[in-house]
Amino acid sequence: MKLFSSVQQVVSQGGWRGVICIGNFDGVHLGHVGLLHCAKAFGPLLALTFEPHPMEILFPERAPKRIATPEQKQALLAQQGVAAVLTQTFDTSFAAMSAAQFESLLFEALGAHTIAVGANFTYGARCCGNTRTLHEASRRLGRQLFIFSELKVAGVVVSSSQIRTLVSAGDVAGAQQYLGRPFELEGDIMPGAQRGREMGFPTANIGCKEEVLMPKPGVYAVEFALAFEGLASEGRWRGGVANLGHKPTFAAPMAHGKRATRAELEVHIPGASGNWYGKKARIRFLSHLRDERRFASTEDLKAQIKADIEAAQPFLKP
Repeated sequence: MKLFSSVQQVVSQGGWRGVICIGNFDGVHLGHVGLLHCAKAFGPLLALTFEPHPMEILFPERAPKRIATPEQKQALLAQQGVAAVLTQTFDTSFAAMSAAQFESLLFEALGAHTIAVGANFTYGARCCGNTRTLHEASRRLGRQLFIFSELKVAGVVVSSSQIRTLVSAGDVAGAQQYLGRPFELEGDIMPGAQRGREMGFPTANIGCKEEVLMPKPGVYAVEFALAFEGLASEGRWRGGVANLGHKPTFAAPMAHGKRATRAELEVHIPGASGNWYGKKARIRFLSHLRDERRFASTEDLKAQIKADIEAAQPFLKP
């Protein structure tokens, strides 16, 4: 799959004489997959996406957490048969582009014969362009426009915002229905306080990027793999239990009732061993087992961890 970081790069190679599919594609969920699958029928597919998320520029106080990092998104798009990805920088200058200028970019600069978008697609300064105006432009220039209707699962529209709501509430099983796969985090394996090892349950401590979406604190049944080449490499998946939270059994009392730090992610893989520090890990969240809570003693915590491992078994592959 080809990767482009600017329109100029695509233009310098003669433009894109195929299909351009436009969207944020955060999470590459089932709605995105449906759009991409239909768009591929019209020719070689270039996915035009934006970085950072437009909300981070237009309304930073309302910018959503990312379901997937840019690297994960590129890999997921490749899995869907996308021939190329153009990651357009979204800044104040690009945000000020008129609808007519954006149409010119698509049809004249890039030279696409077909554009594919979702039914709610808008573009141009103040979102003055929509599927109606894009349809008019495509007809005027003798090009095609494909509009993908919204996809519903169990009567609910599949959307990135719906997935964020479910993941934030800890309903990772529910989010999987709309993603078409388990919700996943990726991060570097870092040294921890070694408390798990001392209790007989060694854990891998995972450092995730600040901008990515995290489930609510709690204990989860998960699958773990070392990420040798990002999503392109399906390493050996191991079942385990993850704790996402603030380790209240060992933490100092909260100041003014608030946690000052972000929740930490640690994963215990029964029977696993080895030095993984400095490597990247992938964690698939399968089911929420329980909320995080404080235990009166380490012995009580050890007993609960054993119970958590047992409770996770029905969700793990044999």
